[in-house]
This record gives sequence, C-alpha cells and structure tokens, in this order.
Amino acid sequence: TQQMDFTQVKLKKTSGPKEVINNVVLCATSEDYTRLMNETYLEEYIDVIKPFTFKSVFLNFPVEAIKEVVSAHKKFLENPATRTEFHKCPELLQLAKEIDAARDSLRVERIFVRLSSRSPKDAALLLPSFQAFFDSALYDVKQEVAHLTEANPSSQESSDTNDRLHALYRASTVALSVDGGLAAIDLLITSKRIQGDLQAVIDSPSPSPFNVVVREFKYFDVKYEFRGFIYNKKMTALTQYNEYVYFPSLAPRKADVEKAMHEFFESEMSPKIKLNNYVIDFLLIENKQKTTGYDVYIVELNPFAEFAGGGLFSWVTDLDVLIGKKPYEFRIVEKPVDSNAIKTMYNDWGKFLFPE
Repeated sequence: TQQMDFTQVKLKKTSGPKEVINNVVLCATSEDYTRLMNETYLEEYIDVIKPFTFKSVFLNFPVEAIKEVVSAHKKFLENPATRTEFHKCPELLQLAKEIDAARDSLRVERIFVRLSSRSPKDAALLLPSFQAFFDSALYDVKQEVAHLTEANPSSQESSDTNDRLHALYRASTVALSVDGGLAAIDLLITSKRIQGDLQAVIDSPSPSPFNVVVREFKYFDVKYEFRGFIYNKKMTALTQYNEYVYFPSLAPRKADVEKAMHEFFESEMSPKIKLNNYVIDFLLIENKQKTTGYDVYIVELNPFAEFAGGGLFSWVTDLDVLIGKKPYEFRIVEKPVDSNAIKTMYNDWGKFLFPE
C-alpha cells in the first residue's frame, strides 16, 4: 500500500516535469534540474538569510553514511520493523553523535534536521507517535475555532474536514521536531522524498558538498507560512503555503501579513540574493513591538521551476502571473475545502480526515 504523504503535493519533488507551458519550459533537462537544485542548496545563501532564519549547523554527510541510509530505507519499505536496525551501524551512530553535538552547540532542546537540498517532511506521518500528535492538534484546533466563532459569529464557518486538515498540517510540522541524532536519522531513513537526492550524490562522479543541516526548531502558527515567487528579482506572486486549509483568522489579517512580507523582501532580500528567479518560503511570528506586527523569517529558497510546489498558483494556468506578464496576486484559501474533492484526490489521508 502507498504510504501517506501529506506534504509531497506542495514541496519540491525529486524529478522535474518536462511539459511545455505556454511555450515556456523552466526545467527542460536533467542538467537544468541539477543546476536549479544546486543553486538553491541552503549553503549557497545561508550567509545572506542568517539574521532572518533559524540557527543552523552544517555537518558533512559522508557518502558511506548516505549509502547506509539508502540501504536502510529499502529495508524499511520491505519491512517497517527494521527501522531501528541502524542503531548497530557505525557510520550512522557516528552521524547521530555529531547531530547531538550540533544540538548542544545550538543550546536548544528540539531540532529540525534537513539536507542541503530538502527536508524529510513526509516521514512525520510514519512516526508511531503521529496519531497522538494529530489528536492533540485536532483538540486544539477545535477549541480555537469555537472561540473564534463565539467572538465573531458572522465569520465564514470552518468544517470538520477543514479542522482535520489544519490539525494534520500542524501535527506534521510539530512531529518533525526531534530531540537528537537517533530520532533525526529515523526520519532520514523513513522519508521517500529525500531518497532521489541521496542516490544522486552516490551516483555523481563529483558531487557538490552535501550536508545534514541541524536547525533550531521554532514553534509557529502554521497559518503564517507563505510562499513567494520571485522573477527578475521582483515578487510576482504570494500564496498561503498550504493550499488546502482555510484559516478563519487569516482573512482579516491578509493585508497586514502581505505588507510585512513585502517590506521585508524589498529591504532585506531583494538587494542581497544573487539569483534572479527563485521561490522563497516565509514564516511570520506575531510581534506587537514591530510596526508591521510581525517578525519575518526565511525558511528556505527553492528553484523557480515547475517541480516546486505552486501553492494556490498553477505553473500551467498561472504562469503569466508567476513570470510577471500579468499583475501580482496574493492568494489565500477563502472558504473550507470541499470534502468530496479531498476524498477523490488523496485517499491516503482518509484515516485522519474521514475516521470511521
């Protein structure tokens, strides 16, 4: 059976499509794909975003350790009970020790671990503890919605499916916070979405430096995660990161969050990022001391290409917006998603969205 992957639909995939879009192909060849990925490795721009991102430590990911992760992943797919066998592997135990040391140097208790290229986000749903994360998140979401409805009875109502989507999004984010190296390596082994990157390093005669990145984990409200599209150094579009969840409390703040991101981008990012075209992920945290009302963080940059998630934009039908031929737009979800559409699209989510 196919494993659930709540995140794959909106995050970078391991291969780029080659369809022609309005006679424009952003990623036409495997060489394009490699170049686009390499130029948005975190190492390439971390110095520019350092004041506005999470504290990070870069650890060399040796090819022998990469091979062990790929091998352990294949075993895990055949038999999930093998997921802890890496505890006997010297290369991965060494990496776990280095991750623990990095955590200690950051002086934090919880960390988020990713690779130079992308994160193992899909592994959250495979954690034995994920159901508990989800149940806790759903309880909190239901409470928040009830309070919001009581305070503002005329607001657009949520729905049970929407609340469950919100909880799934929240839980899959929090579940990626780990306390140390062994838990981090478990995510690397169970994640499907990073395996193509690992195999590419193994297969490359001269791979670019490839790292495990240990980052401080910051708790945040998932409604404040956004994706911006930058073309010729101008922001052409902005979208809510998760294209399915309706956040009742976001609509009244739409203009404020938009202003905060635009001011930040124009003053801090646009002049400093060398790339002309890229996709940028923002995270906002409320701060009443700021004139905009928010601290703006940068999560990462992604390639400006068809294989990057478009959020509420389509690389096919909205390309003219994304490349600046049509006016800039900021899109958020305006009403709860149709439950039947979700049932049709993603049956894998059924366990959480449509409990028996």
